Amino acid sequence: MTQKSIFILTILIITISFNCKNSEDKNDKFQNYADGNIFTDKSFEEIAKLQYNRDSKQLIEKIQTEYIKNPIYLERAILAFGSIQDTLVVTLLSEYFSHEKEKVRIATAFSLGQTKCLESEKTLAKAFLSEKENNVKIEILKSLGKTGGTETLNFIIKSIKNDEKDELLTGKIQAIAILAERGIVDENIRDEVFNIILNEKINEEIKYWCTYYLFRSKQNYENYSEDLEKIYNKLNSVFAKSNILKTFAGIQKPEVFEFLNSIISKPENDYRLRINAIKAIKAFDYFENEKNMLKLLSDKNISVAIAAAEFFIEKGKEEKADLYFETAKNITLWNIRTKMLTASLKYAKDKTKISDEIKSGFEATGNIYEKSALLEALAFDFNNFEYLKTTAFETEQEILSTASVSAISEMRYSPNFNVYSKKNKSKNTKIEAEFAEFFKKAILSGDIAMMSVAASTIRDENFNYRELYENTYFVKQAMNKCILPRDIEAYLELVKTNEYLNGKDPSFVMPETEFKTPDFEFIKCIPPNQKVEFITNAGTFVMQLNVNETPVSVGTFLELVKSGFYEGKKIHRVVADFVIQDGCPRGDGWGSPGFSIRSEFWPAEYSEGSIGLASAGKDTESSQWFVTHSPTPHLNGRYTIIGNVVEGMETIHKIQIGDSIISLKIL
Repeated sequence: MTQKSIFILTILIITISFNCKNSEDKNDKFQNYADGNIFTDKSFEEIAKLQYNRDSKQLIEKIQTEYIKNPIYLERAILAFGSIQDTLVVTLLSEYFSHEKEKVRIATAFSLGQTKCLESEKTLAKAFLSEKENNVKIEILKSLGKTGGTETLNFIIKSIKNDEKDELLTGKIQAIAILAERGIVDENIRDEVFNIILNEKINEEIKYWCTYYLFRSKQNYENYSEDLEKIYNKLNSVFAKSNILKTFAGIQKPEVFEFLNSIISKPENDYRLRINAIKAIKAFDYFENEKNMLKLLSDKNISVAIAAAEFFIEKGKEEKADLYFETAKNITLWNIRTKMLTASLKYAKDKTKISDEIKSGFEATGNIYEKSALLEALAFDFNNFEYLKTTAFETEQEILSTASVSAISEMRYSPNFNVYSKKNKSKNTKIEAEFAEFFKKAILSGDIAMMSVAASTIRDENFNYRELYENTYFVKQAMNKCILPRDIEAYLELVKTNEYLNGKDPSFVMPETEFKTPDFEFIKCIPPNQKVEFITNAGTFVMQLNVNETPVSVGTFLELVKSGFYEGKKIHRVVADFVIQDGCPRGDGWGSPGFSIRSEFWPAEYSEGSIGLASAGKDTESSQWFVTHSPTPHLNGRYTIIGNVVEGMETIHKIQIGDSIISLKIL
């Protein structure tokens, strides 16, 4: 090696060491992967910055003058528009359907689909007819599912045969499933879909999308229960089977009841199958289900037990309120006990005893999530209004304020509210006015959750709050006090409520929000397969992050990890067979560190163990993240995917609300 070469290598090592900000922190294990992290290349870094800044104009100029010379940069630049979603560049992007490189054409199809506009639909349909490569055609079909209407559906159905040898069948079924998700359905293809699923030569991916179509199309399957049961028994995938179980909802045939019970009653069945069967069996008579549901309250799988408790809240009977109350007393797990107390209070005629028990439990427990659940249970007794109101404004714990305002909102939405209001007229108490005053005070509280819930409730047209507020300036006052982007969710709710109460105000424009500035020197040092280990009280799991696809999102997430932000945080949301969610500094799902970042979308699909960023809409992501229990296609292209769980998925399935992240380690 020459002296010149040694000198250059030394400078390179020093530069890398500086850029990666090496420290003595034991978790600071980032390396510069020149052959892995694409952002060490200036052009990729430039594209990522233009995408993040939503600079369509400069990105198009760069595409036309520089990136056009290199298909790798061109593909990446076109994919950037999948996040920008600028409908004004549809015509310019459509030119790249004629590019010689397949990946460039696939990127074009994805980004046009993300715009969800009529012009994109026309462009995509035209490109499909001229395209020769099936991989590109499949991406075009998926994008047609996002942008198309009834005519597009008919076009797709007629253009592709249901032949297992036809590679386009995957794209066809995905497209009609995405269209069904949007409410665009052709009932005449139901039998065709059944036949595809039953064809043993068809692969599992296509069969999954067929079952997703059946579930999302929301058709009446009353006369098809035998076919659905046959399909269920032929399928191998838990996810496809779950979709079929969802289609049984509403079918009330004895043989269906027997079939669903056979799934619920077997502990060896996957819990996701059992809870979907529980949801479907709710269509049957309460008394047919009562005995089995009571038994399931002590099921070894807590998600199944919770689903059984929710059955009693949704389908309970007045004459059974005492049974629910006595059952609750004998249940150890708080998240099941509180649901049975909720059911008891909801259906009881004499609510005083149960409300008192709930309040006693609230005062006695130190579990903040149990306290929250008990407050929300109090919504089913109007006499708890003052107790909830006091708690909402006097507690120092934000989770409890959120639970209180949510409970009072639930009270107002109760179908019994008007009856209660009329009964209290003799006391010269204007109940509606008291609720209106509470919501006004909640909006002026400055608390993001209280403002959001109250604003949303006020603008319900069934309540006629326009007539109750002589002066609605308080909404605008609250808007002016919002700190953006921290309070973005509340702010958006207040804007909608202000428009509802006063009519549209053309002088008011949504202000520009300042977004967090990405640290690309830090991002460049993240390996493309970076892993993070989470140790929780429920077990351990490991994430693998996709920095090359979502650089700012992954970079921000890892900055928070390194700062210790997530340590000690509670899992604040669990929806069985959907997600667990964490990362809220308040612990109720309404908090953030005070900054927002922009969405980063790419052609990825949510599967079991996908890690996404929670948001209140496009470009409102922050610290909150979630992990999916099952595939969730309706999130594709709408929520940033930052990675996947690669170890410890069994922990994800065990985690419940209130479980804690004990520690994290960058591997």
